[in-house]
Amino acid sequence: MKRFLLLSAMIFLTVSAFAKDKIVGGVDINSPGYFVSLVDSSLRDDNSIEYYPVCGGTLIHKDGVYVVLTAAHCVENLTTKLFVTMKASLSSEINRDTLVPIKAIVSHPSYDKNLIINDLALLILDETSPLLQNPAITIIPIHADATEFSGRELTSIGFGNVSSYGDLYLDQMQSVVLNEVLIEECRKGGVDYQTVDQKQICAGNKRQGKRDTCFGDSGGPLILQTPTGPEQIGIVSWGMDCAQSETAGVYTRPSAFSAWIKQQIDLFTPNSVRIYTAQDMKTFSNAYCYSHNHTASDNTEEDGYMKEMQALFLLDNANYSVTTQLPDPNDMRLPLDACTFNLPNGESVSRSVSLKNNNDESGYDFEHIIKMGEKIFSSSSPLKMEYKISCVGLDKTDGLIASVNEDHSISIQIPLTPADRDVVRYQSYKSHGELLKTLPAGHKEIQSCGFNESEVKFYSSADDKRFFAQLTGPVFSHSYNKFYQLSLVPLRDEVQQILISIAPDKDNPLSGTMTFTNQTKVDVYSWQLECENLRFAISPQTELKNHSEKFLVFRSSIGSIPKKQSITVKATFDQDLRQQGTEEINCTINRQESPLEIIL
Repeated sequence: MKRFLLLSAMIFLTVSAFAKDKIVGGVDINSPGYFVSLVDSSLRDDNSIEYYPVCGGTLIHKDGVYVVLTAAHCVENLTTKLFVTMKASLSSEINRDTLVPIKAIVSHPSYDKNLIINDLALLILDETSPLLQNPAITIIPIHADATEFSGRELTSIGFGNVSSYGDLYLDQMQSVVLNEVLIEECRKGGVDYQTVDQKQICAGNKRQGKRDTCFGDSGGPLILQTPTGPEQIGIVSWGMDCAQSETAGVYTRPSAFSAWIKQQIDLFTPNSVRIYTAQDMKTFSNAYCYSHNHTASDNTEEDGYMKEMQALFLLDNANYSVTTQLPDPNDMRLPLDACTFNLPNGESVSRSVSLKNNNDESGYDFEHIIKMGEKIFSSSSPLKMEYKISCVGLDKTDGLIASVNEDHSISIQIPLTPADRDVVRYQSYKSHGELLKTLPAGHKEIQSCGFNESEVKFYSSADDKRFFAQLTGPVFSHSYNKFYQLSLVPLRDEVQQILISIAPDKDNPLSGTMTFTNQTKVDVYSWQLECENLRFAISPQTELKNHSEKFLVFRSSIGSIPKKQSITVKATFDQDLRQQGTEEINCTINRQESPLEIIL
């Protein structure tokens, strides 16, 4: 499965002074004038607001309209407003006073979230923000030449994860030097790389790993240094894990989309004489109302089950046409959203979206109405949504969880909880092939879940080798009176953890060794060990001499932990571990739980 280099919420760690190099193989850098951070926020325990970067971007135009280039997957399916900040070299510098509102977002119309192609979007900033008048803010040109050069040095910058495992985010912006990988070579990375084409560019570290962009760097630039200055040759898009020797990172090549980018800039530049088309109104509606995707949720405890529903209605699939009258107000419809905005020429526009019964009365359709002065645009389109319904027993040993994706594919999860396990595991099934009109003879109903006028039924064939599902309810008109075919997803028993073993010396129990065994699928180059109720010092390999509950490794002599291998280091402790045991000690590496064993 392709993994986005994106994290929607991140935690920044306070680190010891001995940490010099911070990203996966990168170095500290001050933010250049063209770099932009997309910013989200969350509420701290003390009710204060924390602002943090979630993606990168670049300012590419500021003549009449301020335009930021980023990745489409950074801004898909939003339900809240986003902001950007300029010239932030430290994530801790980001606060409410440094934020610039995003007025509109235009994602490439051919962006495919499954193949991750055409992965670019434009952010139209609020030009009235005084922060944009900072003379230090600059633009970066797009590199026009698409000629490939194997091994050519390229640079990327960002606030992304500094480790290939877990979550390790630092305050300081990082820069990493990479090498261009030819498309033909890049495709050798595996089945997911077969779709890489000339509209993309690949970069890595000459199959050595250790250097890469990672989660949180998405949307940021891949930069080529030219005789006339830096030019943007790529947009951080996706990769298989981070900094691994077998695969390269994949970047969208913006020069392949220069005509589309220019077209959008022209569309959003104020022009009092331009006449807007129905297609323009679709672009404007989706762009200015980008945060208006509608959410709904509900839950209840019923018949020994916790039942829950979550829905995300995606309102960007309208295809408008000019009409002469508004819909009949007496027709039954359920209002979902209202949005108002001003066009680049200053004209005011209102958009409303409702649910209405579709023509064959099998469920709901979207009804979009746009009013621009006396002019009316309308659209009727099938539901586009993500939907989850679950019925899980209070003891978590039985039930059903069903998820419907925006492309109408589904997945089913059935809890599996053997008596000797504390953690609930799930058997998963995914839809494939065409919908069926009937089920095979002898089929059996295995499980069902009904809540809020929706119901999911899970079936097997008579020989228990084939599986099916039926979804009923007004939001499932796509599969009305039909059945999904399901494929069983094999269970994975492999442990994805780093194990810790401590062996105290027999003669001196306050010293000994610590062994770290990497049972993950990635080489781990940067890691932070944190232990609750255990203070330790690892020496003499590092500058950390005093006992602490936290320890950070970058390019120290301790080094990386290769996958399926172990490293052992000398350590001292502030307590006799032979007496205490491990019951009260909890350790994590990069905020992922690490089982601890004391060897006596």
